[in-house]
Amino acid sequence: MSKVSFLSKLFSQLPRESQDALFLIGVISCVLVPHFSHLPSWAPIYTLVLLVWRTILAWQGRTLPHRAWLLVLLAIAVGGTWWSFKTLVGKDAGVTLIVILLALKTLEAKAKRDAYVIFFLSFFCILSQFLYSQSLLTALSMTVAFVGLLSALVQAHMPVGNVSWRQTTGIALRMMWWGSPIMLVLFIVFPRIAPLWGLPNGGSYGKTGLSNEMRMGNLASLAQDDSIALRVLFKGKTVAQSQAYFRGPVLDWLNDQTWRSYPLNGAAHYPSNSLTNQSALQVSGPALSYEVTLEPQNKPWLMVLDATPMAPAVNNYQTLPSPYLQWLTDRPITELIRYKAVSYSQYQYGPAVPNGYLQSQIDLPEGLNPRTRDWAFEIRKNPRYAQANAQELSQMLLQHLNTQGYVYTLDPGSFGNHSADEFWFDKKQGFCEHIASSFVILMRALGVPSRLVTGYQGGVINPNNGYWEVRQSDAHAWAEIWQKPDDKGNGGWIRVDPTSAIAPERVVSQNRLPTKAHPIAGAVNNLLGPSLSSSLVNWGKKISQQWSALNNLWNQNILNYSQNQQFNILKKLGFSQPNWQDLSFVVSGLILLALLGFTIFHYWQGKQHDPWLKMLDQSRQLTQLAGLPLEQAHASPRALALLWQKQYQNKASSETLAIIEFLLAMENQRYGANSSANRHLAIQKLQAQFKKIKWPKQ
Repeated sequence: MSKVSFLSKLFSQLPRESQDALFLIGVISCVLVPHFSHLPSWAPIYTLVLLVWRTILAWQGRTLPHRAWLLVLLAIAVGGTWWSFKTLVGKDAGVTLIVILLALKTLEAKAKRDAYVIFFLSFFCILSQFLYSQSLLTALSMTVAFVGLLSALVQAHMPVGNVSWRQTTGIALRMMWWGSPIMLVLFIVFPRIAPLWGLPNGGSYGKTGLSNEMRMGNLASLAQDDSIALRVLFKGKTVAQSQAYFRGPVLDWLNDQTWRSYPLNGAAHYPSNSLTNQSALQVSGPALSYEVTLEPQNKPWLMVLDATPMAPAVNNYQTLPSPYLQWLTDRPITELIRYKAVSYSQYQYGPAVPNGYLQSQIDLPEGLNPRTRDWAFEIRKNPRYAQANAQELSQMLLQHLNTQGYVYTLDPGSFGNHSADEFWFDKKQGFCEHIASSFVILMRALGVPSRLVTGYQGGVINPNNGYWEVRQSDAHAWAEIWQKPDDKGNGGWIRVDPTSAIAPERVVSQNRLPTKAHPIAGAVNNLLGPSLSSSLVNWGKKISQQWSALNNLWNQNILNYSQNQQFNILKKLGFSQPNWQDLSFVVSGLILLALLGFTIFHYWQGKQHDPWLKMLDQSRQLTQLAGLPLEQAHASPRALALLWQKQYQNKASSETLAIIEFLLAMENQRYGANSSANRHLAIQKLQAQFKKIKWPKQ
């Protein structure tokens, strides 16, 4: 006998109360475990201890702990929550308390009222999980938990005795199936009012990793995160991978080895009007039209290609221009959003003549990177570069990076205060942030206005749906240098990617990250052989692409279903200029139709599909066919039985007695003291009894 069948046998031998408790604890575990990732570290352990304790009590049939113990456990939960959040209100503190209180409530569930509280708390915990994640995986896991919880609720209303879990789960699934049309209609037409549908998240949510400040190592750690940052669907012509730069924060001020980007209204070192002067943008050449689906990031940056002159339209957000060639939203993005953009790969922007802001882009912290400064001084002493412009100096440094043995790596080791000195003269290796930062520092030392730009570069097209997938591992840093425009208008801020001089594959290949041999991967390769190992890798890649495409389908049609799409549906229904009033009218009408339909169906079902009523109606008809005077068209089973008894009291046959016994059994089943017990089984017995009766005819 297997361990599973042995445990199943032991479980079936437990009392009904213990079986119900164990099943409910299992369901509650499915509800609570997904919450553990965003709870304080002590809370999951505490919750599991409570659930394990309750499991042991249920399995052994022991009494629940005294109320004094529960008060102590409650005090620990409240104290721990206060210690973690310094408050008992708010999303994170509230969810933590509810999770623990649900586990704690299982230790005092003695009455049906306690069970109902547990069910309601569990349903609320399922709902609160979507405050943290609305992904397809979360929806699937919560659906499984919901089915289990609904099955436990059905089980709690079943009569005493052993009941098949397959039967209760089947009832729960049928209830969900019957309710799905209403759910679908409400999803389509119910007004989508932010922030009700765009669930606001706390500051910890969102992991683009891009920030308005950067220290060495930030992007290197982010590059190991393979989650999706944004998806792009191009309309017609696509961008070359080497030109796929999705612009993020521009870092233009260096202080204590930290690059920072100041808010537009807080840059005290900027001279007045200098920001607006540099925002002039001129575009030329073919346009690139595309649609972006951006994951929640808790930051206000809209990721678009360079350069995008027109504001992308985002539902429920106001878009604002930035002089850094960015588009921002009026508040942090805490939900999945979708927007369309048009970009031009050929552009010029920035001030035409030097100004105060450009002077600030030459500033360097005093005392840092002295060897880099000395090298810049030596370069300028060279007659060849004494009067060189920004692009000429940039080409010289790119050539130096390409020919002097510099290495692109995820793990260059830690850098000290003089990071540029260490990169140029000691380590000669680094990730894109080390390379770009050192490049900008040297260009500033050469007297060239320069700054650091972060964002995403590259991406991979998913063959299953044609979307360009940009992941967190595509996070990148590059430089911008300013050159005075010439007579032809060429100049302004110019993008330079020094990483491409060291590792060209970083900007042109799908396999961009530097890799090192992994012992486990090597062992698998040796065990299975190169051919089989490669096949497994390709198979895993295809599965990953299919799952990503499925996630995108969920994002586009469920999470990003918007008010505009609702109004488009109303237009198809005949509304010329749909608004909220029209939508409310449609919703009200559908609710009334649903109530009317439910009432009619309930009446029809009771009339036609109640097997007890059907047998009673057939009994009335057969009584009339037997020639008995049926005075009432809706005679009850007892009235029919009395009629048969009165008609045949002197010459009752076995058939007559069987009819009277059947009719009295019908009455007892519907109106007797135990009428609610095993109703389905009783109806089956009555149906079998009815089929055996030989009704006399006139």
